[in-house]
Amino acid sequence: MNTRLIIVTVLSAVLAGCAGGGGAHPAGLTPGAGATPSAGPAAAVRMNGTLLIPATSAVAAHSRRPQFLVSQTAGVTVTVLAHGSSTVVTTTSFDVSTSAPGCTAVTSGRSCPLVLSVPPTTGGASYDVSFTTYDTAPVSGVIPGTANVLATGVLAAFAVTAGALNTFAVTLSGTPANVTFPATILLSTGTPATVFDAPTVSDAAGNAIIGTYASAVTVTVSDSGSHTRIGLSGGTPGTSVALSSSSDAAAVQLTYDGNGGASYAATLTPSGVANTTASTVPALGASAILGSGAAGAGATLTGVLPAAAMTAGGQSVTYTVSEPGFAGTFVATVQTVSGTCPAAPPASGAGSPATFTLTFAAAASCTIAFSAGSTALPAIAATLSSGTTSVGVVPSGTITEYGGSLSEPNGITAGPDGNLWFTEYGNGKIGKITTSGTITEYGGSLSNPYGIAAGPDGNLWFTEDGGNGKIGKITTGGTITEYGGSLSYPFGITAGADGNLWFTEAGGKIGKITTGGTITEYGGSLSEPYGIAAGPDGNLWFTDVGTGKICKITTGGTITEYGGSLSFPNGITAGADGNLWFTEYDGKIGKITTGGTITEYGGSLSNPHGITAGADGNLWFTEFGNGKIGKITTGGTITEYGGSLSNPNAITAGPDGNLWFTEYENGKIGRIVP
Repeated sequence: MNTRLIIVTVLSAVLAGCAGGGGAHPAGLTPGAGATPSAGPAAAVRMNGTLLIPATSAVAAHSRRPQFLVSQTAGVTVTVLAHGSSTVVTTTSFDVSTSAPGCTAVTSGRSCPLVLSVPPTTGGASYDVSFTTYDTAPVSGVIPGTANVLATGVLAAFAVTAGALNTFAVTLSGTPANVTFPATILLSTGTPATVFDAPTVSDAAGNAIIGTYASAVTVTVSDSGSHTRIGLSGGTPGTSVALSSSSDAAAVQLTYDGNGGASYAATLTPSGVANTTASTVPALGASAILGSGAAGAGATLTGVLPAAAMTAGGQSVTYTVSEPGFAGTFVATVQTVSGTCPAAPPASGAGSPATFTLTFAAAASCTIAFSAGSTALPAIAATLSSGTTSVGVVPSGTITEYGGSLSEPNGITAGPDGNLWFTEYGNGKIGKITTSGTITEYGGSLSNPYGIAAGPDGNLWFTEDGGNGKIGKITTGGTITEYGGSLSYPFGITAGADGNLWFTEAGGKIGKITTGGTITEYGGSLSEPYGIAAGPDGNLWFTDVGTGKICKITTGGTITEYGGSLSFPNGITAGADGNLWFTEYDGKIGKITTGGTITEYGGSLSNPHGITAGADGNLWFTEFGNGKIGKITTGGTITEYGGSLSNPNAITAGPDGNLWFTEYENGKIGRIVP
């Protein structure tokens, strides 16, 4: 997992300084003794910062950059060098362990001070600042040689300006230590196949790394006869594949030519990590092609016909199962998802192929799986759904996914053209998906587009938080215009009742942009405003991750804060009950009235993130940590769906009455029926 380090932000780190020069010190940042240079611009300036470490290694509030500031972090080394050289200006190792002097307990974690002294830069000079986190605290100011590196990051060309608040952001990338392959994949003798085999790359503390790896991991395949090759989905397979990120890992495929024979086995061996234990992929006679997990289950399965669309009770669906050379009798099992499913039918006869016919008495959703004799084939499974012609019934909670090659899809919103529009954080694009699943992409040079919202002018407006500090606009025809350039990491965005677009800035401000492109900023002392939504009272409501508060800003710019003990409030939306509903990343859903009264629900959810109001009157949210979509009624009853989604992130109500969401890690857009 990796994260962006930003000034005074929960689950992130800050190194912020007030370089001397006699100016007033910014609110919220108190310079230590000697903060003002004693003689000239080269005198050292004390820079005070705060590192905030989570109590658990749940992914961070910015799921676009799941955190790699993990709970096991006990030491951090900060090295400042002259830009472009190896000249060290200063290097310090900090004790940030649970028992470190100076560290104090905060909501769901601990806060540890960082203090450095550097001269302010002049004449165009700058610093390169490197960060390395460890699982062991320093001893007498030195990190022990036995310590494991957890993550690293470098900030290049950072200038320290005299008399100004100097803030910066840096991305930490997890350091690979272990590679774990999924359950055994069975390759059918004599049957060519291409199946997913996505490994999990983790750090020395066992935390899965989501995002870019600090160093590449290579996986090599070896076998007798060169029957299996490895590669990334859409690429050319070979004897090895290099993985630079978790997106690469999710796309790993094995291609088998079917000629290995009954005793064939291939071996996968990782390199570039401490643990190089091999993973074997044995063959199995009289089996079908199996994938592993959700990815493999989506592969083409020999002898299984896709489920027929059921339109009314009393209709039937027939499956044909085939395995060359199998003389036994196939067996089917049926499990009920919802409704009343038919009993498992017998095979049409012994041997291969065999057919199975299921007849529905009424609307239902079922799963059928097959086995060949005593050999279970769990991945040969299909979901059967039935409904009525008049209303096209599809069971509530039915999930459909589209795409698979998108680059870190993040924000999503319904557009005025009847389509869904989304941001692609990884490749700088804006995407559009029709309600039937057709995807179109625009742009490609945007700087980490993040939040997106429909504007009152018929266009889509989005934030760019990659360092250029801009707000973008895209027409439904795909024409892009950008505004600003000096905003401090704009995140969430929404349309206000005043006809403007309102957005949050992680640097502590709330911004407003007119449809003509004029920008106004408010605040400046907020901690890390994140999600934002228009409230039923005509005000804008937003979450402040750093302080655990829910805040309100009038269209005139007056800010009011509520709460203070919430656990990383994140997404926020207006509900049908006239209240604002929000997610708390440590496992809760919250509600706040327009008068400021807060109620919390749940507590065991897995990193709830995005939230939106559904057409059914309920609130729907994503659970980034466990791959689920959740629903909460206005009375507080919670229901969860799915479980195999890949980091579901933002969610919105679609024009078709369904809920649409982004899957950050596997590059998909998902739809769930309310």
